[in-house]
This record gives sequence, structure tokens and C-alpha cells, in this order.
Amino acid sequence: MKTWVEEELKYLDLGDKRLNTRLGKMVSELSEHPHETVPQAIEKPSDVQATYEFWENRHVKAEKIIEAHKKATIEKIKEELFSKLEKLEPMAEIAIKLRRTPRRKPRIARLQVKWTSVEIQAPLNKPDYREMEPIKVNAIVAEEIQAPKGEKAVKWVLLTTLAVNNLADAQKVLKYYTYRWLIERFHYVLKTGCGIEKLMLDKGERLERALATYSIIASRILWLKYCAVETPDEPADIALEEEEWQVLYCVITKKKELPSEIPTIYECVRWIGRLGGFMCRKGDGEPGVQTLWKGWQRLSDYLKMWMIIKEVQEFIQI
Repeated sequence: MKTWVEEELKYLDLGDKRLNTRLGKMVSELSEHPHETVPQAIEKPSDVQATYEFWENRHVKAEKIIEAHKKATIEKIKEELFSKLEKLEPMAEIAIKLRRTPRRKPRIARLQVKWTSVEIQAPLNKPDYREMEPIKVNAIVAEEIQAPKGEKAVKWVLLTTLAVNNLADAQKVLKYYTYRWLIERFHYVLKTGCGIEKLMLDKGERLERALATYSIIASRILWLKYCAVETPDEPADIALEEEEWQVLYCVITKKKELPSEIPTIYECVRWIGRLGGFMCRKGDGEPGVQTLWKGWQRLSDYLKMWMIIKEVQEFIQI
């Protein structure tokens, strides 16, 4: 077995040492002639048969093979890349806003930043790796200094094809990265809240159009939440229609008279959360997107009923 194969599969555990050995031998032989068929690439007929039996074996899980290779690859990248990045001196200090996640509270973090260019070489197990050009990327390291007590200090190592020639470029890439959690929340609302995966559309074009449609709905739920975070003192009409905040106010306060001033968007978003099951207890934080979409459904029902009653009243008056 080739040394590089041993390195790639050193974390492999298929539950049987014989299976581990068999896979190593298969990878070693197949890598020499990857363009050939199995009988052509593997010399012994008994090994050809063993290869097919390995692939037929229901106890062999593809996930375990992939996970072992992934772990070895990440370790290799860290050894080569991180050793180079650790030698760099910090080039600047910046302040950046960290959004709330299940693992941390929102805060303004001070980060030491450094950056450089690196080249990613072609995998050595590729038959034509000598003909493959290395890929040039930019690496940014941002490490938090003086993190709040009880909070884990942030350390990001980012690889990007975007230009990083100065601090402004590095800040732009770091800012993009801070939106990662927001993007994940958007897809969570789209998949779980809107149930986009349950549509069972039989054509890709139909699914694509449905996805574009539901994206508008998902973005509004997410926009409501972050309006309350970013601009909590703004009036509710920056995100809600007049009828929406009025119905919401009457349902929550159980009052018939509307307030003299429009409630803030922060108040209204918490009210929507209450309709979705948010308890508003001390220490509960703010309502999450799942609570908000449940509350939004209830608000929509109240709004429909309000519109029906209004039409009936107008009809009676006529």
C-alpha cells in the first residue's frame, strides 16, 4: 500500500480491520489507472472479485469512508496552511458586530487581523496532478482580543478568491462572513417554516419558480426579526401594514381603542412572538424565527377575521 493512501485513510474505521485493509489496497491499485475498468486496473482476478464484493457489502458505509478522508484532508490543510498563517504578525485591529447565535450573545468584538496569499496545490493522488495549476487564494485570520468573560473568543480563518490587498478588502470579506448565520436562518425559514421540501414538484423548473416565490415570504419573516434588532425604536409601519399592527395591538392588549402613537417594531415583533408561543419571561431573550412564523400564521387568521367583520359592518351601515 502506498504511503499517501495510508495517510488518507488513517482515520478509517469500518468496524473490521480486514475491510480497512481491503479499501486501502483498492485505492492504491485503482489510483494507478483510474481511467480503466476495474478488471483492467487491478491485476489479480481474486482482487477484482474482492473489490466488487466490498462494494456489495451492506456493512460498508460510504459515509464512514468519506468522513475518514475528510478528517485527514482537514488535518493536512491545517498543518500546512495554519503553520504559515501563525507566523504572520497582526496587521490591524478592527471592531465588528457579531450577531446572536445559539452559542453566543450579540456583541461588538475587537479583532486582530492579518492576511496573505496562499496557493492550493493539486492533490498528489491525481494522475495528471503535475499538469494541474495551483489555485491562488487569499487567507484572512481574524482573532478576537479581550473577549467578554464567559464567552469563547472568536477566531476565523477564511479562504477567499476575492481580492485582499489592504485592510478595507479584509474588512469587506469579514463583514460578508458575519452574514453566514443570517443566511442559515433564511434557509431554515425557507425549508422548515415554508416547507419548500414538501412541495413534491416533479420538474426542476417548477421547483425553481416555487423557490423564488417562497423566498419572498421567508425573507419577510426574517426581516421582521432583524428590524426589531437593528431598529427597535422605529414605528411598526416600517415593516407592517396599518391593519396588521392595529389588529395585533387589539388582540394582545384586548382593547378596542387604538393607541395615539404607532407601537414600535420591537414591541410588535415580540407580540407576534407571543402569538406563536413566546412566553416573554425574564431571561427568555427574543423570539426566534420559528416562533415568529407560527405567530405570523395566527396574526394572518386574526387579520382575515377582522376584514370579514369590517365588511359586514360596512354592509349593515349601507
